[in-house]
Amino acid sequence: MADLSLEARHYATGHAGGEGNAALWYVTYLWQAEGLTALLALAALARGLWMRSKPVIVAAAFPVAYFVFISNFMVRNDRTLAPLTPFLFLLAALFLVQTWDWLRRRAPGPDRAQPGARPFWALGAASLLLALTLVVPLMGTIQSARRLTTVDSRETARAWIAQNLPPGARVALESYAPYVDPQRFTVQGMYRLILYPPTWYIDEKFDYLVFSEGMFKRFYREPEKYAAQIAEYDALFQAFEPVKIFTDGDYEVRIYRVVAR
Repeated sequence: MADLSLEARHYATGHAGGEGNAALWYVTYLWQAEGLTALLALAALARGLWMRSKPVIVAAAFPVAYFVFISNFMVRNDRTLAPLTPFLFLLAALFLVQTWDWLRRRAPGPDRAQPGARPFWALGAASLLLALTLVVPLMGTIQSARRLTTVDSRETARAWIAQNLPPGARVALESYAPYVDPQRFTVQGMYRLILYPPTWYIDEKFDYLVFSEGMFKRFYREPEKYAAQIAEYDALFQAFEPVKIFTDGDYEVRIYRVVAR
């Protein structure tokens, strides 16, 4: 119950880079991640309500209620939507089966007299529709596999830091940053580096700051919403000397030396 209460407060109060317009965000994500499958599921739901189909209503009861529930929170992300997706697939599959049967029943000639028959054109149409539902998820899978097998800046920056920064240097890094060996350096991790102004890092005698796209870029993607946080990051970037900026694997890591410019 304590953990549940913690997450409830988290979802109700906000999460930087993942908050606001939850319903629209989830609909957009479903279209981008599932493509035609989402439309087929919606079509199955509409048809089931129109026909008062009990199997469809039962299958749709949870995902509809769950979608309304999560859309009322401030925080939104893909994993929150995950429990809904099996029902989405079930409804889409149901629509494909119903479409296949409808096409078969409308087929002219002897095929109609054979209950188990599937005319060629109906089979082709249903197969094409099924193939189209797989295009977007397949592309997403390929892209995810490419990201997982591509070395990005978290690894190249880790190796560069180990080889180039002086042993014993005091390093501050934020969430999603490269690993920095605490046996070799004095390391302090922070949720995000803008928790403190530039003068604090000077007073605390830090030598280097390591910024990670996974944290700072979330604010720059929504400048109107996070103008204050962007101004704080800009203050850090302008106050200190850039040592190295990595962009390998489309992931950015910045290393700055704590020396006033």
